[in-house]
Amino acid sequence: MSIKCTLCTLFAIGFVSCYAQEVTPTFSFNNGIYYSYEQFISNQPAIKWKNLETSLITNPRTWITQVEYIQDKKTKEPINIDALWGFTIDGIPYIRIPTDSIDKLLPAFAGLRITGSVCYFQYETTEARTLEMAAYNPLTGRPFRKGRVERNVVRVKEWLMRFSDGTIGPFTKAQMIEWTPRDRMIQLALRRLQDDSDNLEDQLYNLLLSYNKRHPAFINK
Repeated sequence: MSIKCTLCTLFAIGFVSCYAQEVTPTFSFNNGIYYSYEQFISNQPAIKWKNLETSLITNPRTWITQVEYIQDKKTKEPINIDALWGFTIDGIPYIRIPTDSIDKLLPAFAGLRITGSVCYFQYETTEARTLEMAAYNPLTGRPFRKGRVERNVVRVKEWLMRFSDGTIGPFTKAQMIEWTPRDRMIQLALRRLQDDSDNLEDQLYNLLLSYNKRHPAFINK
């Protein structure tokens, strides 16, 4: 590498370090509420928590926060929760889950478990499924009656969010291939994954972490 190229590289690194911070998995975002994705990506909450009063419940196991109300501390004016894109609590961003996607009585927000160029979040939902059940003869061990019954089944929905524009897509091999075109190594590893592998999700998770490390996202200081 020439001296000129080296100086240009050092200048670029210095410029980024002065005006931006890398969004690592442990990056702490400014606490407060966001009305838009633009406020989130610029790390500038519309209103900070210190100026608000709220009643909310956070489940540390599911990373889901339900909100009863948010209001201005001085005027007691209520905040329209439906107008929120999300908020940050203790440095962790939470984004709004569509009401028809989760069976919660209160407005629900999912925490970003991975932050970086491609973020990750999940939430549980209950779905009604029709299952075939059979009654067995205890003497012969053979079924003598069959029928279909409806049962509620808990399903975990996993999602990715592209940090550059806030686009959300499913946590799948196909989606990761689409969103990681500039990394040949990650692309090759993804295409080699077997769709019927028992630990497919774990492998996708690890490749996501690797991609974010190799292609960091930055946010203004």
